[in-house]
Amino acid sequence: YNNIFYFEEPSSWTVLPDNSCDVSYNLFYNIAGLGTHSLTVDPLFVDQGAEPYNIDMTDPEKLSGYKLMDNSPCIDAGIPIDNNGGFDFWGNPLTDGKPDIGAYEKQN
Repeated sequence: YNNIFYFEEPSSWTVLPDNSCDVSYNLFYNIAGLGTHSLTVDPLFVDQGAEPYNIDMTDPEKLSGYKLMDNSPCIDAGIPIDNNGGFDFWGNPLTDGKPDIGAYEKQN
């Protein structure tokens, strides 16, 4: 749940998940959507690809281009997930009860 599948160019699935995998409440860009409650639009990242090489996953700010713009369709479009750790990738709290799709939780 709550993932963004972002492809730079139009793509197609070569392998599909089997019925034991629930892929609901995700956003798919440049590829067909799967599951229920899926979105198939541009997620409106701030500046995707700004740090494309040698990504240091211990420094979230290097990936700040993958935060959501204020008008992103991902905002409040996700589903609550139990035991989610309480924070997004950047350390923002997940407290408003309306999760965003993707690794970033837009703060109000």
